[in-house]
Amino acid sequence: MWKIFLVLLLMLSTVGAQDFFAEFGYCLPILKGLSPEGIIQAGYNGDAATLGGYASLFLYAERLTGKVSEFATGTELLEEATKIAFANNDIRGLTVLSNLWEDSMFGASNVEASQNIRKNNVELVMEPAYQKVKPGETLVFRVFFKIKLVHVVEIPIPLDQLLFYSPKGTFKLNEYVVPNTSEVLWLSVTHRSTRKVAYSILSFDKDTK
Repeated sequence: MWKIFLVLLLMLSTVGAQDFFAEFGYCLPILKGLSPEGIIQAGYNGDAATLGGYASLFLYAERLTGKVSEFATGTELLEEATKIAFANNDIRGLTVLSNLWEDSMFGASNVEASQNIRKNNVELVMEPAYQKVKPGETLVFRVFFKIKLVHVVEIPIPLDQLLFYSPKGTFKLNEYVVPNTSEVLWLSVTHRSTRKVAYSILSFDKDTK
């Protein structure tokens, strides 16, 4: 997740040194020592709380000046920090970020997002959720959380946090080989720490029999 974040920020960033102090009208001296590299490094390291701190600086500067950085907005940084915290099951980070989502001065002033984080209002999704299959076919499942922040976002989950199950056939991580059967198959995946469960239904494609 944080490697994707790194690529996105590298694409957003301008060439050369970024002067956040100047971008926000020279009004916040604390921005003098802030560099894109520091923000990118926090994301690359999976440090959700630190990335949330950078988001807070941006959000405060945006509120104070009415300006936004070409690098990223404070809300974008806060959203990425939240994705990283969920992906890493970072409870401390999620606590910090839920407060920042709600804060009206140094945060995003978004009570709904804050409550969704605090109440763990995330949906575990397994895709494909329904598919016609034939024996011997290999399926690769995608599993992610869905949560409403500013918009509904998807958060990929590391495979070591997931437990896949099928009454027939075999899973190798998130890959499943369809057994020689004509039965409807109910597969499941469980998120180990939250115990949330998602399902996939596979039906036998009679045309390929």
